Amino acid sequence: MNQVVLLTQLIDRFEAFLFDFDGVVVQSEKIKFKAYQSAFKLHLDIDIDDGEMKWVGLNEEDVVQFYFDRYRLKADKQKIIHSKREWYSDYQKNDVIPLTEGIENYLKKLKEREKKVGLVTSSKKSDVQIILQKHFGLDVFDVVVTAEDVKRRKPDPEGYLLAMRRLECKAQKTVVFEDSQYGIDAGVASGAKVVVVGMCCKKETSILVKNFIG
Repeated sequence: MNQVVLLTQLIDRFEAFLFDFDGVVVQSEKIKFKAYQSAFKLHLDIDIDDGEMKWVGLNEEDVVQFYFDRYRLKADKQKIIHSKREWYSDYQKNDVIPLTEGIENYLKKLKEREKKVGLVTSSKKSDVQIILQKHFGLDVFDVVVTAEDVKRRKPDPEGYLLAMRRLECKAQKTVVFEDSQYGIDAGVASGAKVVVVGMCCKKETSILVKNFIG
């Protein structure tokens, strides 16, 4: 199906739209990888590869553990995370993290149609707020669920279920936009319709779009 038609049909059929952040709203994963790369180089003098981006969708502790397992490393996890946050903060200040193509206009269309719009991410609230403030303002989403709001991370659906409760919307009337396998699994487990953004693999219950141009 044509992407333009598909994105329009979603607006017609559903009431609530929940977006992952990194890789869906903003294209931040490459900059996050640079921050992890710098932190591992500083503390362990190792040049990590991108791990085929299999860590996308994980929180900080799980990303560090991913690389510990990949390279058979042992170190103070919190020191690496602290350094990664400092590097990422510097990158946020000095670099403009690009939006996913078409996302601004798509969010505008949803608002014009009075749809419920939420953000569900494994990122920290402070990181999300900095980028939202630069691009949209803090009130673009009706509900924002970050790492601090949940006990169980993706692929657990807790974040999406919490957002649905706050928006007072049923899963059958909700669309989830995701780009990572962990996020896709969380969206499917929540009972919502899952749309995969910019990724070749997908669950049987999901559909695929390149971006939000439509």
